[in-house]
This record gives sequence, structure tokens and C-alpha cells, in this order.
Amino acid sequence: MTVFSILSEMATEMKLNDLTTAAMDSAEASIGAGPVTMVNLLWFREQVEYENGFPDAKLDVRSAYCEGYAGEFVAVAKELGVEGVEVVLAASRKGGLVTSPDNDWNDIVVVRYCSFADSGRSSRATST
Repeated sequence: MTVFSILSEMATEMKLNDLTTAAMDSAEASIGAGPVTMVNLLWFREQVEYENGFPDAKLDVRSAYCEGYAGEFVAVAKELGVEGVEVVLAASRKGGLVTSPDNDWNDIVVVRYCSFADSGRSSRATST
């Protein structure tokens, strides 16, 4: 079995987990207090969807994410006292070795936080 077939098998079996409070608390306990780097694989809709009259609506999905969501994420993180958030990499996917048609992400964003607790506070606040 090759590395690529193992990775392909892992990707096929990958399941998404609910980010419950218990799951986040368990992860924080096992990771500890040091810095953490998170890999975010982004899937975009075909087109933007806004309610009528939505302020500052963007014309395309990447602008909606980069200029809309990401900007709000930074603002919320600052309000929560989360400092030192660093975007390590933000890029569009050009191809994939272990992707399938139903698991075909568009962009990747790698973010480093000072601690898992900081990443959790930010994620919980912006996912509601």
C-alpha cells in the first residue's frame, strides 16, 4: 500500500465532528497551553447569498469570505481579547491528490493562535 492510497483511504473515511463544548474542552485539555496552528479547508458556494438589504454585500464568494467573514472574525477576536492571531498561509487550491468529487475544497487558510483556548473562543463566537 502506498502513502497516497493510505491518504486517499483516510480522506474517504474522514467524518466531520460537532464542535460541542465537551469536545472543545477535551481537545484543550489534551493539547495544553502552547501555541496551536489550525488548517482550514474552505468550500465556497457557487454564488453569494444575502438577505435583501444586507449591508456591504460582496459580489463574489471569495470577497464575501476574505473581506466580510475574515474581517469580522478579526474584530470579534480582538473584542474577546484574543491577540497574536497570525495567518500563516492563505491560498487557492490548484489540484488535489487525495480529494474526491464530494470533498473538493476551494481554498486553504492556515492560522496560528497563541493557544488552543484562544482559537476556541474565536471559533465559538463567530460560529453562531
